[in-house]
Amino acid sequence: MARRSDHDGTIFAEEALIVDVQTAIHTLMVDHKVSRAELARKLDISQARVAQMFSDHAKNLTLRTVARVFHVLGDRCRVTSDRLEAILACTSSELEEEAVQDAPPRVQHASFDFESILGLAEHLESTSREAYSNDNSVVDALAA
Repeated sequence: MARRSDHDGTIFAEEALIVDVQTAIHTLMVDHKVSRAELARKLDISQARVAQMFSDHAKNLTLRTVARVFHVLGDRCRVTSDRLEAILACTSSELEEEAVQDAPPRVQHASFDFESILGLAEHLESTSREAYSNDNSVVDALAA
C-alpha cells in the first residue's frame, strides 16, 4: 500500500510543478500582453505546440523549453525548493548578522544575490565535510 502512496505523491509533485510553470508563463504573457500566437512566433514553434504546453498533459515541457519561454518573455526562470529556501534564509540571516557586526550598513539584496549563493556554497561545503568526514573522496568531489 505504501508503494501506491509514493506513486500518488510523485504524480502530485509532477502535476503541481507543471501547473506552477504554466501559471508563471501565463502571468508573464499577460504582463507583456503576448498572445499564444505571438509566443509561438517568438519561439519559432507552432501554435499547436504552445497550446500543448498549456494542456493538462503538457508533454515535453522540458527545462530547455521553459528557459526559452522565459527568455523570449524577458525574464529568467529559477528553480528552488523548500529546503534550498530554508538554507538560503538561514545563510542570509547569518550573512546579515556578520555584516552588521563587521561593516557599515549595506543595501539588502534579493535572496538569490551572489553573496547568498556563495554563503550557500560555503554552508553546503561545511555540512558535507561534517557529514562525510570519514570519506575524503566524497568531500573533495562535493567541494569541487
